[in-house]
Amino acid sequence: MTTNILIFNDIYQDKDPKFRSFDGTNNNFNQTNYGATNTALVNKSPLDYGDGFSTASGLERPNPRNISNAIAQQQQDIESKAGLTNTIWAFGQFLDHDLTLVADSAVSANIEVPNGDPFLDPLNTGTVEILMHESSFIEGTGTNPDNPRQLANHITSWIDGSNIYGSDETRANFLRSQKGGKLKVSAGELLPFNDGTQANDDPRGGDPTRLFVGGDVRANENSVLASIHTVFVREHNRIATELQNAHVNWSDEQIYQRARELNIAQYQAIIYNEYLPALLGEDALPDYIGYDATIDPSIDRVFANAAFRFGHTQLSSDILRLDPQGEEIAQGNLKLADVFFRSASVVQESGIAPILRGVSSSLSQKIDPKTIDDVRNLLFGFGENVAGRDLFAININRGRINGLTDYNSLREAYGLIKVTSFDAITSDPQLQTQLASLYGTVDNIDGFVGLLAEDHLAGAVVGETLKAVLVEQFVALRDGDRFFYQNSFSPQEISLIEQTTFADIIRRNTDTSIIQDNAFSLVNQGTIKSELLNGGLGSDTIYGHGGNDFIQGYADNDLLFGNIGADQLLGGNGDDTLFGGNDRDILRGQQGNDLLLGNANADNLFGGLGDDVLQGGDGDDLLQGNFGNDKLIGNAGADRLFGGNDSDTLNGGHDNDLLRGQNGNDLLFGNFGADNLFGDNGFDTLNGGYGNDQLRGNSGNDLLKGQADQDLLHGDHGFDTLFGNNGDDTLFGGSGNDQLSGDRNNDLLDGGLGFDVLIGGNGSDFFVLRENNGTDAIQDYQDGIDRFMLVDGLTFPDLKFTSGQNASQIRVEDTNQLLATVIGIEINILDSSDFIVS
Repeated sequence: MTTNILIFNDIYQDKDPKFRSFDGTNNNFNQTNYGATNTALVNKSPLDYGDGFSTASGLERPNPRNISNAIAQQQQDIESKAGLTNTIWAFGQFLDHDLTLVADSAVSANIEVPNGDPFLDPLNTGTVEILMHESSFIEGTGTNPDNPRQLANHITSWIDGSNIYGSDETRANFLRSQKGGKLKVSAGELLPFNDGTQANDDPRGGDPTRLFVGGDVRANENSVLASIHTVFVREHNRIATELQNAHVNWSDEQIYQRARELNIAQYQAIIYNEYLPALLGEDALPDYIGYDATIDPSIDRVFANAAFRFGHTQLSSDILRLDPQGEEIAQGNLKLADVFFRSASVVQESGIAPILRGVSSSLSQKIDPKTIDDVRNLLFGFGENVAGRDLFAININRGRINGLTDYNSLREAYGLIKVTSFDAITSDPQLQTQLASLYGTVDNIDGFVGLLAEDHLAGAVVGETLKAVLVEQFVALRDGDRFFYQNSFSPQEISLIEQTTFADIIRRNTDTSIIQDNAFSLVNQGTIKSELLNGGLGSDTIYGHGGNDFIQGYADNDLLFGNIGADQLLGGNGDDTLFGGNDRDILRGQQGNDLLLGNANADNLFGGLGDDVLQGGDGDDLLQGNFGNDKLIGNAGADRLFGGNDSDTLNGGHDNDLLRGQNGNDLLFGNFGADNLFGDNGFDTLNGGYGNDQLRGNSGNDLLKGQADQDLLHGDHGFDTLFGNNGDDTLFGGSGNDQLSGDRNNDLLDGGLGFDVLIGGNGSDFFVLRENNGTDAIQDYQDGIDRFMLVDGLTFPDLKFTSGQNASQIRVEDTNQLLATVIGIEINILDSSDFIVS
């Protein structure tokens, strides 16, 4: 956050601002317990207990582990086609721990594992169970059908940063440093450690002081989650430092509350402007029109027990740990299965930055029933008779023991039409068959399974029913919150708050400088405005759309689209593909083997390092390959192509082009139009193509082919080979021992310095002779058709003719210098009619 009114405004001057309570009370003046801790989850959909009020439902349904084995097995990555990163599930878990915590009771609800389960019971003992407990319920409920079990949310329902600051005064005070409004941190600016006084989830048991303490008791569940907790603690402290510098008279309490308020505001903006659109699509939620005191923001039972658990299918097995340039750190990457409740030791080893860079640069798994083994077969694994835990099966069973209704009834409760066939749920024939085999009827499907099985909606990564549940919950959390940032700040302040992205939070509070604009996605959709659009360390896809955009891919293999406007595209490291679009664009591939496509208008394309392919498209384009073995294609328009270093291929395309191979052994094609081709350094091959072309080999032993029409070929330095091909061509060998072939039509051949071989070919050809210019061997002189051209003051009387072996020799009379050997021509054949003076 740059220095701005959010920092410099003195909110305490002549005011006594009110801030959120930690336990969520008094947000709503009329209903003071709305959203408060230890209040009941709400029930939008009908409850479905086995006995109508307390026992598990679903006795007629298959065993949850059997369902999991049938539809949830995932043997390989099924990555998000929408480009969502692993940050999406990590942040989603962090958010979930701000919204809901339903405690377990001591009552066992274990799931039987089928005999011979390939992972959990490979010895066919029939004794293995997946450990699970019933949820605790509010005392006095669950006594009869008119009084079914009600579940308590033990944290606040609000999006209030309770995961950062706690849901009660005691935990909040423990987390405070009591100095300068800051939160406690341990060495390396990590979360503080437990002193044994604070509650923490810890299924491993052991010394409680080995674990971090966050605002939520689950902060240590995995190292990625702990890293997100940490970055928001650092952001609070960063804001507190700015406030302290701006307001030297503010107390610790004043700084703390203002920093907390701003941190929560940014966090809310990230949720509604980045996180939710990444899942639900743009404009999925209705526009915010203000606080509504009639709305109960409490968390819905379906949301807490099924819908907001979709993130379990997004988890990836590999947790990358990357340095600031995108390379794996020395300590290596991680496996998700290895980081559960080891957060402190893992984060202390590397810090949070490599983890946050890694999850922001790698793709999450697709939202579907498929679930990786790390959480389906390997999760935790505590207890003598539990070889592992299956989170997919647990989620199914949780729905049954907590009275969730079936999928079709859930649809009806959210105003959707019930489905009548399995193909109305999913277009996947295999999944249709599996669901039909498991459940028999669409009216029997577990809610959790149905929510994940649905085809995704256009522009979203979730199906219709899951979207409906999420939209309703997040609208209630927004519109029912008196402290929601859009209801608490001025329009100017809101604009500043919304400028902060989660990527900004990471940049500000780690040594990360390269990260894409949206940490939740590797796909960046620009707007019609002129923008700076940044990729990160992963394989980004960035669309400029309208405006004159500056797009940077940075590391990895990126796909950049300038589209409308005069854009600048920089690929960065990796093998990138850049599309300029309309208007005059500048494309720079930089490192890696890149593909640059200028498309319409006059574009400038620069390959950079690596073996690049550059295509100018329409318009008069400039293409520079720079380093590497590049391929340059001008396409339409009068283009300028420069190969640069190494061995390049240049193709001018249509119109009148300029091609320069520069360093390296290059291959040049003029194609259509009157083209100018220069081989420059190296052993080059130049092909003029159609049109009246000029070809110069320059340095090196070059091969020049004029091809169609009237071409001018210069071998220049080196031992060159020139072919005029079709058309009346002019061939100059230059220095070196060259071979010139006029081929068809009427050509002029000038060998230049060196011992040259000249072949006129068909047509009436001229062979140029001059003094002190080397000796030519003319192999196919046609008497009466071809002629010799004397230049630089040389005349016929200056010549004499001598005989050679099956050849005539043309010499200078005074010096006896041999100008040419004419193969197959007797000395008496040549006379003044064979010579012209120019």
